[in-house]
Amino acid sequence: MKKILILISIVACLPVVARAGTPQLSGYWEFNERMLTKSSNVPFSDMFSRLRLRIHEDINDHLSAHVSGDFRLYGRTGVIDMQGLSDPGAAYHVDATLWEAWFGLYDLVDGLEIKIGKQRIAWGTADKLNPTDNLNPYDLSDIFDMWEHTPTLAVKVSYTVNDYFGFDAIWEPAAKPVLLPRDKSLQGIFTQYMQAQFTGNMGMMNGMTLKGMDTVQPDVKIHAPRYDLKHSVEGAKVRGTIGPVDYSVSYIHGWDSIPLVTNVDIAVHPDPKLKKTLDLDSIEADGKLFEYHMAGADLAWEMAGMGWWLEGAVFFPTGRVDTKINLSTNPKLPPAPITTITALPDKPWFNLTAGFDYNFDCNLYLNFQYAHGLFVEMGDEKNINDYFMLHLEQKLLYDKLILSLTGMFGIMDWSDIPGNYTWTVVPEVKWAPFDSVELAIGGFIVDTRGEGFFTAIKDLDTVYLKTKVSF
Repeated sequence: MKKILILISIVACLPVVARAGTPQLSGYWEFNERMLTKSSNVPFSDMFSRLRLRIHEDINDHLSAHVSGDFRLYGRTGVIDMQGLSDPGAAYHVDATLWEAWFGLYDLVDGLEIKIGKQRIAWGTADKLNPTDNLNPYDLSDIFDMWEHTPTLAVKVSYTVNDYFGFDAIWEPAAKPVLLPRDKSLQGIFTQYMQAQFTGNMGMMNGMTLKGMDTVQPDVKIHAPRYDLKHSVEGAKVRGTIGPVDYSVSYIHGWDSIPLVTNVDIAVHPDPKLKKTLDLDSIEADGKLFEYHMAGADLAWEMAGMGWWLEGAVFFPTGRVDTKINLSTNPKLPPAPITTITALPDKPWFNLTAGFDYNFDCNLYLNFQYAHGLFVEMGDEKNINDYFMLHLEQKLLYDKLILSLTGMFGIMDWSDIPGNYTWTVVPEVKWAPFDSVELAIGGFIVDTRGEGFFTAIKDLDTVYLKTKVSF
């Protein structure tokens, strides 16, 4: 509750700080409820509803200020004892975050802009699947909307020479890790994925079989980069227009927001019933954000009435990342090292997104994209998969009824597609009876074969209800 009061106070004080004009208030309230359909009792996912408030003030021609707050309301009750029955805030858990808070300085000299504070810096021209968009960490709190990012403290300097050329420079004092779901069962999806980095080497050890790797969740400690100048994040981008083509060339020195496992301590005991078999007791792991350099580029243009885009990035890690695996069969003794595997080789990899969209005369919208690699895929080329995505949207009844279908098909191994694929289908029916009001019902249907990130979510088929009011 204290965090909420602080955030409301900050937002409420902005007009006083501005001292000029009328602050622009905007935002939305989104009610979101999800049901997991593969369980017999159809449980609700611990998904949040969201209130986003923004206040923006153009103080004068050279100065503006912006503050936004993010409030997440969870439906699962927090009452666990008699004391909780007397707490009106215990029935619903609320997360309150100062989402953005920045001020902008304009035309210090002609064409020069500086923005300072917590801000979202979005790079890339592709639709959500942006290989170059790495200045803000990913917001994975919604497992089915994994393309969002969280704002970070930064200084952004932009200089526009003319209508055809400009450049940006960005500095962030600290790298930040990914934001995961609050629901521990959904967090398990990511710990399972991290665990998969080393489980392939643990099935047999000196003739002994290890049981329980698929059921025991690792306890992972995250080690962030040090908070000093050497470990800050820098980025630069040249942007412009040549004829009908918008382009940019970009560079980032930073740390990936997805942790890699660097050390694993495994505790086991002999199985009393099975010979040459060890039962798993616990896994304790250390994860860290790895350092890299990125060189990227993107293009966007219109041709034949269609919008086209092409975006790619090459990532250069600053060194190899190893995972040391240690085993303990006696709780009174420290774990003994048994092997070391490579979590990230010291060689570059390439991600690419290409696509187009088109609006038909019958109010049908089509969007198609191909992606070579997602943000969770890195290192060796065999870990970089191919994905094909299609989105169709049909508007009816004067745009009040919107039918949409989104599909994705991923291939992990082209030599064995039937055994190494993933697909997702998202149908939705949306009703917009008034401006700024949307009512939707839809679902997520997932299937996968083989190894990869989507293996962890194959049992999360979901039906959702969503209401959104914008203002």
